[in-house]
Amino acid sequence: MLIRVKSEVDGDLEVAEIHRRIFDKKGPAILFEKVKGSPFQAVSNIYGTYERTDFLFRKTYDKIKKVIELKADPSRFFRSLATQIFGCSFLQP
Repeated sequence: MLIRVKSEVDGDLEVAEIHRRIFDKKGPAILFEKVKGSPFQAVSNIYGTYERTDFLFRKTYDKIKKVIELKADPSRFFRSLATQIFGCSFLQP
């Protein structure tokens, strides 16, 4: 199921508020056909609920989590690697 929003919406706050309201009701995906100031359409709420997201990513969640953590703090990877290789953590932040 898909909700199509054909009227122009503001991409700064209006899209987010529409998304929040639909998400709170565990609604379907939303297609914003006209986003003010953008030549592109936008899609939102493609998974709809936390439960659906958990189900879709159930086999890859741990890997995705590690990638996000690495992006947030790349030095953490090197500290972990040094600990595994040398058995001590001498690269403290």
